[in-house]
Amino acid sequence: MSYANDYKPINLVPADVYMAGNVMYYVLTHQWLFEGHSRESGKAAVVRGVRSLFPTEIANSVDPYTRITIDGIKMCWTHDPKERPSARKIADFMKNKLARLEGVSELGIVTVKMPSLPADHRYTDTDFYSNF
Repeated sequence: MSYANDYKPINLVPADVYMAGNVMYYVLTHQWLFEGHSRESGKAAVVRGVRSLFPTEIANSVDPYTRITIDGIKMCWTHDPKERPSARKIADFMKNKLARLEGVSELGIVTVKMPSLPADHRYTDTDFYSNF
């Protein structure tokens, strides 16, 4: 059964886009937002428009892939939800930058073949690390 024709893009609300930036921040830095601060001070900072700082080695990186990721995160973190770009705009921005960096006109979809497992199998980190 193919789901390709059944795909309907979902519209993420601005809070979802902001949270996508938080996830990308964690993946890039291996740090939680406002790590080392209390939950209350972190919440207050977000309300005021303050964002977590990038670790110095990442903030000062000249690696183009890191710079593109930082730009995407900052787009997600646009303070005013009405001004925040859609997830599609951010994804397109990052894909276009990465494609140019790779010297291609378009980035394709990457598929990974996973081994057959029982229908009731629940994937774990162990599965991920043992298959890649």
